[in-house]
Formats: sequence, C-alpha cells, structure tokens
Amino acid sequence: SVLPIEWDRAEAEAPARLPAQLPPSFARPTLLVNNAAEDVGGRTRFDASSADELARVIEVNLVGVIRMVRAFVPGMLEADQGDIVNVSSIQALRITPTVAAYTASKTGLDGLSDVLRADYAKTGIRVTEVFPGATKTGFAQSRFRGDAERAKAHFAERDRVLAPQDIADAVQYAVTRPRHVNVQRVVVTPSWQW
Repeated sequence: SVLPIEWDRAEAEAPARLPAQLPPSFARPTLLVNNAAEDVGGRTRFDASSADELARVIEVNLVGVIRMVRAFVPGMLEADQGDIVNVSSIQALRITPTVAAYTASKTGLDGLSDVLRADYAKTGIRVTEVFPGATKTGFAQSRFRGDAERAKAHFAERDRVLAPQDIADAVQYAVTRPRHVNVQRVVVTPSWQW
C-alpha cells in the first residue's frame, strides 16, 4: 500500500511528528520516497535571484529530505528493513548554467544518499537515488513562477521528455529487487538528453 504524504515545509518539525500520525496499517513504513523539487525563480543567473529564493530551494530539496529521513529511519532500523529512495536530478551529475541553487541542492542530495548508504550498509536499509532527466510535470511551471506559457514553451523545445510514470517505474524496479541487491543509482533520461 502507498500513502502519499504532504507537509508544510514552513513547519520544520512536521516530519518528526509524521510517524506517530500514520494510520495503523502504516505504523511501520518500510519505504520512503523523497520527491522534493523546488526551483522557483530557476533558469536565471545566480545574481538575479534573491538570497531567500536560493535558500528556499536548498531548504526544500535538501533539508526537507534530511528531516523526512531522520523521522523514518528509526522505525526502519527497528524493523531491520527499509528502502529510502531519493529522487534527485540529472543536474546533480551534469551541470548547466542558471540553476545554481537547484544544482547545489541536488548534488547535496547525492552526497547525503552516499553517506546514508554507507551508514546503513550493515543494516536492512537500502538507499537508492534516482536521477531523472527532462520530465513533464508541473515543476516547470513552478520554476517559471506560474508562467504556463513559458513552461509549455520549455517542453516544446524538446523532442520528447519523460513522463512521471517513467520515474515511478525506475523506483519500483529498485525497491522490488531481492533484499541482498541495492540498486544504488538509476539515471533516467529521454534518449536525446546527454
């Protein structure tokens, strides 16, 4: 069973309370998929964004994941079983201009995933990181401050892009391997994206 969880990033302690608030059938979750993505004001040169905008991107994409992992790892350790899947971005591996905070947050997530994998290597917890390339979601519109036309043009410039289901399939593949197999990294891009 799957229980999507949304939380208000303005309330820093909300993730710590989540495990106790889960319905009984989810009392001991063994799968945590962190799919945070924020880049309001993205696709602008570093000096064109405010420090608050840049910090918000780091807060959501990296600090938010830290808070969620910290909230759910104790239960996974107690059960000696769990999968943590961190959805990163191709930007963590192949940088481009005009996305400084986003790239910093996703490379930070890559480092965090590596350390978590090392910390929990001798437990039943596996850590997978998924690096999606261009994927058609509402993220582009958010990135462009709600400008639907600019988001539409962003995708129109590209021949083909991924669908959210493509990323979900990668996650499903990783977490359904036998327990002795840890799919550490999955890079998923449209065929045109390098």
